[in-house]
Amino acid sequence: MERINVESERKIILIEHRHRYEWISNFAKGNVLDIACGVGYGSQVLASGESVRSYIGMDVSQEALDIATTKYLNQSNIRFKLASLERIPLLNSSMDTVVSLETLEHVDNVEQSIKEIERVLAPGGLFIGSVPTKSMELRCREVYGENPYHKRMFSIDDIEKALRKRFKFIIIGNVSTSIGSLFRFGNTPEDFSSTIHDQNIRLENKLGSFLFIASNKTLENEVKIANEFSFNMDIVDYDAETTHPLRLAFDNTEKLVAERDDFIKQMKIALDNTDKLVAERDLYIKQLEDRLNLYSN
Repeated sequence: MERINVESERKIILIEHRHRYEWISNFAKGNVLDIACGVGYGSQVLASGESVRSYIGMDVSQEALDIATTKYLNQSNIRFKLASLERIPLLNSSMDTVVSLETLEHVDNVEQSIKEIERVLAPGGLFIGSVPTKSMELRCREVYGENPYHKRMFSIDDIEKALRKRFKFIIIGNVSTSIGSLFRFGNTPEDFSSTIHDQNIRLENKLGSFLFIASNKTLENEVKIANEFSFNMDIVDYDAETTHPLRLAFDNTEKLVAERDDFIKQMKIALDNTDKLVAERDLYIKQLEDRLNLYSN
C-alpha cells in the first residue's frame, strides 16, 4: 500500500506532510477523525490542538496501525482503529472534524465515502482533505509510470462536484512541493459561500494536490485564516538531502569507472605478458624437443 514511511522518506516530503497537519490544526476541533492515518505521524499535531477533545486515527492496514500504536499512542485522547473510509464504524454526527489526506483517489466508491464522512460529522462539522491534481497524476505517470494504487484522477471540477453532493460550502486550493510549499485558496474572502471562484481555473493545471475544506455551515472564518500558508526548506538542507548525495554518487561512480578502466588496462597488460610467456615457453619446449630428437638420432 502507498503511504508515507517516516523512517525512510525524504525529509522534504515528511516536512510537507507534517506541514499540512499543522495547517489543519488551525481548524480541527472537538472530536477529530483522521481517516487513512497511515502510521499515525499526524496524530500528535492534531490531538494537541487547543480545541481538540479526542483523536481517532483509522486505516485499512493493521501493519500501519501497529506502528502508530507503538510510536504515537502516548496521549490519553488518542486511539487508533482498523477501518475503511467507505464504512466508518462510528455513530451518526459523532465527529466534529474529519481529516482525510490523499485518500479519495484510492477508494472504489468516492460518493459512498463522502456520504460516510457527512454521516459521521456533526451539524456544522468540517471535512478537510486533499487529492492529487489531475495534472500531478499525469506528470507522475510520465516520470514514474502507472500508479497501481490510484483508481481515479481528479480535476478541480471532479472534486468540487463530488463534495457538492453532500456539502453546501466548499473552499479549494492547491498545495505543492518544490524546495518550498505554497498554498493559496481559489476563493477570495468576499466569495467564500457557495461558488468556486474563477481563479480556481488557474489551479487546474498545477502540480501537487487540491486541498479543501467542506462543510454545511458557512466558511467565512476558515477562509480568512486559511488564505495562504507556506513552509521553507533551506537550499543547503535540500542539497544535503537530495542534490549532494546524487553528486557524491556520480563522483563515486566516475571514480569506480576510472578504477575499472585502469584494472582492465592492467589486465590487458597482464594478458599480453602471459601471451609472451606462453610463446617463450612454447619456443623453449620446441628447442628441447629438437635437442632430444637430435640426440635420439
